[in-house]
Amino acid sequence: MRQVVLVIKDDSALLDISSLSAWAKTVGFEIKLVCKDLLSLIDRKLKTPIDLLIIETKVAEYDDYLLLKKIIDQDICKYIALCSREGSFASARRGIQLGVDEYFTLPFDEAEIKDFLIRINESSLSVQEKIEENALRIFSLLEERRDVSDTLRRLYKDDILSAVLNRTVEIIFAKKDWLDLYVNESDFLFDETVDESEYRTRFQHFCDDYLSLEPPDSEELKSLITHILYNPDGDLRQITLAEKLRLNKSHISTLFTAKMGIRYIDYVSKVKLMRAAWLLKNTDLRVSDIATRLYYKDIAYFSKQFKRFFGLAPSEYRIPDKYQFNI
Repeated sequence: MRQVVLVIKDDSALLDISSLSAWAKTVGFEIKLVCKDLLSLIDRKLKTPIDLLIIETKVAEYDDYLLLKKIIDQDICKYIALCSREGSFASARRGIQLGVDEYFTLPFDEAEIKDFLIRINESSLSVQEKIEENALRIFSLLEERRDVSDTLRRLYKDDILSAVLNRTVEIIFAKKDWLDLYVNESDFLFDETVDESEYRTRFQHFCDDYLSLEPPDSEELKSLITHILYNPDGDLRQITLAEKLRLNKSHISTLFTAKMGIRYIDYVSKVKLMRAAWLLKNTDLRVSDIATRLYYKDIAYFSKQFKRFFGLAPSEYRIPDKYQFNI
């Protein structure tokens, strides 16, 4: 566990930073000591180095400048962050000149603090370790239905975004092998021909589709959803699965809408249409054969539903993106 020392004069600021969830054990930091000023910290003569020192100070003021310089010269801490309610440019500049690692403006921003802690954790990692750790973090955030935009912005600055997203896609496909029935992993891996901003957009669309097929953590729906996702070509009528999985038909309807925010029949339709799209792109099956395979008795109805979902008729969807029409 990394040791953190706070030198905060303002009581409200101290309460603010102490209550941030960024200090959770998963991040790997704990507040070891709180002081009111730099002089009292120096007087303590700490025996072990501090991992992180966060100081509320005006470095532009001569006394604070000398004390901070003394702390840095004594090498008693690995990382230093300054904070100030005024957001003084002079303080920030002088702190940077001394070798301070970060500068925060009060009140503390949860995302900024967490981002800084993550960067400290990653500073001792190799590039490959950073890629793996961030990919696992993004996967975990997606599983928890949490926003990943702040993480993506930070990775873009660190110039490892494409590698991390590629690894995230690999992890998702490895852990959710049913995805191979609906999308191709290779379609979502970054290569030099794709603009990075376009790739981020494509990744976000992929995550939206992938998340929409699985419910939030729900043991009650787990067996039902698992069966549907692994058997999109099968008979997925509610009455059929209720008997097969020994579930109550009416209970399925109520629970499904409550947990998934979508009716059962609409969810199954979405699953089958996404499967149809994969079959159109990856097999030579006729449209009529695909419709029959997916338990659509009416070919016209299948085509109408497909066009409503994808914006293209099945025959148009199958045409390669690079196909050149003769005029």
